[in-house]
Amino acid sequence: MANGYKKLTYYVVHNQDPMIGVLHTIKKSGKVKDSEIRKSSGENIATSTMGNWWKGKTKRPQLATIATCALSLGLQSIPLTAEGRKKVLDKYKGS
Repeated sequence: MANGYKKLTYYVVHNQDPMIGVLHTIKKSGKVKDSEIRKSSGENIATSTMGNWWKGKTKRPQLATIATCALSLGLQSIPLTAEGRKKVLDKYKGS
């Protein structure tokens, strides 16, 4: 326990947050442009932010930004577990 906080061991990010891949799959399946996500997010997510996600430059984005993007893409919740992400990916990969 560092600084009085317990490290979360069930959501470990090794390379890049797996939610980025989930959001990118949903974006591609719906042929949604970054500019459309920006607009539907109330201009709260910069297109450069999403570009950095897709290119792998951002490893651990803020949860608030992930949530805003997920809502903009039509998700009603954020699948944080591997099982939840798999269910979402299975739904959109066939689209």
